[in-house]
Amino acid sequence: MAAIANTIRSSREARRQRRPDAAGILFAAGLGLLIVGLAVPRTVGHLLALPGDPIADAIRIDGPVDAVELDRLVESRRAALAWIGEAALWQELGSAHYLRAQALPLDEAQARLGELAAARDALTRALEARPLDSHGWMRLALVELLLLHRDAAARALETSIESAPAQRDQLDGRIRLGLLLWDRLSDAGHDLWQQQVRLRWRSDGAATGQLIKRLRNVPRFRAALASEPGGDAWMDALVASPAFRQP
Repeated sequence: MAAIANTIRSSREARRQRRPDAAGILFAAGLGLLIVGLAVPRTVGHLLALPGDPIADAIRIDGPVDAVELDRLVESRRAALAWIGEAALWQELGSAHYLRAQALPLDEAQARLGELAAARDALTRALEARPLDSHGWMRLALVELLLLHRDAAARALETSIESAPAQRDQLDGRIRLGLLLWDRLSDAGHDLWQQQVRLRWRSDGAATGQLIKRLRNVPRFRAALASEPGGDAWMDALVASPAFRQP
């Protein structure tokens, strides 16, 4: 009898060990639902962004984009951002609103202000997530300038330079914008601007000469290049050249 009882107990124990752990099953199921729940918004968001992707790519390389395409980009980015808050989507939305503002006639002042305000909001959201995005800060500086927020534009310009001082594709734009905002730049901002001039000169003296000819602010460029070996002599030769004196 004892042997039979032991056999029964062993059989029950074996069945108990083979029986799935209910808590474990619930945990696994919950984890699976969580993973699916996290994946679905990202998947939907990226699908909604697809129609605007070619347009965003064109903007990124300064390609031509018409008004209908800009509208499509804004629509796709807003739809995607309802599901996922990626910085790149905010950046592209801000750029689209900026370009729409640029395309509007000057007599549509309210519409331009609305687009610029939307651009500023989207770019600010993007920069909160990517504070070292020098291109984003540069675009924000342009938007703030068009909104007549000159102090904010100067701060954004300085931050753009600080984020990536040697960003060669931005040197000319930073130099132009710095001259427009000169009276709003900090002392450190003036130093940063001069640094940009020196970097431009070192990379391509001839192109820098053409830039100075267009912008014409010789004293500020001379001050920026004064610390460079040969900078003063180069400026003297540039200003004395017949090509520089031509309109």
